[in-house]
Amino acid sequence: MTIHCPHCHAPNQAGAGFCLECGEPFDGNASPTTAVPARPAGRGWTGRQRWGTRLGLLLGPLLIGLIVFSAWWGDHDRRQVAYQRGLSNLTDHQWSSAITNFHIAGDLNDAPTRLRDTTHFSATLQSYVTAADRAVQDNAWGDAAVALRQLATADPYYPEVHNRLAAARSLAGRVIYHVPHGADAGLWSAEADGSNRQRFPAPPNAAVHGISPDSRWAVYTVYQFYPWPPGRHELIVVDLDSGRTHRTPLAPADEPKADAVRFRADSSGFWWVSGHAWRYYDLATHTLTSIPAPVLAADTQQGRLLLGVPAQPTPSGEPRTQLMLANAGGTPLFGIQTEIGLVSQAGFSPTGNGIIYQVQTSAGDAPTERLVARSRAGAHAFGLRVIGNAATTTASIRTGLLPLGPNGSPAFLIDWPGQAPFLLNLGSGTNGAFSGAESISGDSTAPLSAAALHLGDGIRITGVPASDLGFPLTIQATTRTGRPVEWLGLARNGQTVLYRTAGADGLLDLYSAPISDSIASGPTGLPRDGVRLLTRPADHFAWRRNTALSHDGTHLLAIQAAAAGADSSAGLWALRLDGSNPTLLVPAASEFWTADGWLPPP
Repeated sequence: MTIHCPHCHAPNQAGAGFCLECGEPFDGNASPTTAVPARPAGRGWTGRQRWGTRLGLLLGPLLIGLIVFSAWWGDHDRRQVAYQRGLSNLTDHQWSSAITNFHIAGDLNDAPTRLRDTTHFSATLQSYVTAADRAVQDNAWGDAAVALRQLATADPYYPEVHNRLAAARSLAGRVIYHVPHGADAGLWSAEADGSNRQRFPAPPNAAVHGISPDSRWAVYTVYQFYPWPPGRHELIVVDLDSGRTHRTPLAPADEPKADAVRFRADSSGFWWVSGHAWRYYDLATHTLTSIPAPVLAADTQQGRLLLGVPAQPTPSGEPRTQLMLANAGGTPLFGIQTEIGLVSQAGFSPTGNGIIYQVQTSAGDAPTERLVARSRAGAHAFGLRVIGNAATTTASIRTGLLPLGPNGSPAFLIDWPGQAPFLLNLGSGTNGAFSGAESISGDSTAPLSAAALHLGDGIRITGVPASDLGFPLTIQATTRTGRPVEWLGLARNGQTVLYRTAGADGLLDLYSAPISDSIASGPTGLPRDGVRLLTRPADHFAWRRNTALSHDGTHLLAIQAAAAGADSSAGLWALRLDGSNPTLLVPAASEFWTADGWLPPP
């Protein structure tokens, strides 16, 4: 039996509570005898639409909630994964990736704190990298070593940091220093930045004679009263990398001078000079070879010697000297020239392709000195340039290489008796076999101009003090106001001049000044932009073994009670040549040695 819906007239089973077609409830008016009128066209789905509407209203919020929940759950899962990846990045020292992942993690767990700390740490590392790169660009290897050491300490796994640090330390050099008192009394070695301090394997009374250019090797001797006769019975070579020592017996002879050890530029060996005797020490085999022929000069760049072998005298009895080029061990390579007279005061140019020497002859009772310069014109030939002749009965001609040429290039300073000092400049040769090296031509000489000192206007040169070997060390001058000043030279970068002048209370002040095309003079006649670096008493011993330029030429190394603007503490200090950044490298040191020696004392 069926009944018909009073709303849509659709047939339904008797007893139904609502219409299966339109979903409307029955109110009891439906009857099995109710007439069934014709259904209007197009109204068959109206009930279904209303039922769908109600179902949609019921399911819509549920679906939206499900979507929202799914999105929340997916984001939470994504942040959880990012957080775990960030922790893994920290373990692997991948700081940039860690920052990215902690940023994605948002406020999950302690992600905000880790993001802040990692960002700060990464910025610190980057500051060390930037400082190291800037120092390398400026050839300031000591500063580069400091920055790279800080980087290696903060992150030992930073890419290439240890290789870069080793290279910077090699170029910055090492220092050996003496601590006179206390538990640390004795000799020590350290990197140029003051790190890696090691006790030097020598007694406190050892005489340190030299450090190799690569700072790996050091040479010392000890004066002994036994066995007889008293003297220096051993030459001790120390490998500063390993601490191993190599000992070679010596026959006690003349007391070695300050430059008894002369290293080759490639650090493969050195010459040991005692009195007039020369020996060559090969660092590969640790053998010491005597050189029987008289040695006039050593070419440290190419590892060669200039020999002056006595030859057959002239018929009139004048001595003759055969000049020969030899290898490092003294084996002759080829002859250069036979000179009438005795040859002395010889020297090589920086690349070894030029030599300069003086020849002493006797014309009656008046000795004559002739200065000769030769530049290499081929494999076995040196061209001749006679610089001049002078009759002298007083002092010999003094020559030495100083940075007085154009743009601070090396030039031979010649101090001729009775004449004003002049320069022998070194230029580039044009011969193919000599291209790119120094040459010496007939027009290469020029008077020593005060402008070459870069100390300003009104400077007048008054003297050229020399070492005990006869080589010029400094240049003495006066300013336009009459103030004495001592020119010490240029820093390795050629952009800074160093000089000493009288200070207050009879003391001496050490200054640096930047070099420019126009150096303005101050009221004293010295450079207006000069910076006072330190002050000491005006005596020789107050400046002995305690003041030097760093191996890279960018810092002043000095033993002093304290550096200007720093906490008071005695020891070895380093400061930049503009006076900034004073740093205590090693405390309590009283003297030190470097591969490059010290500034000459007054």
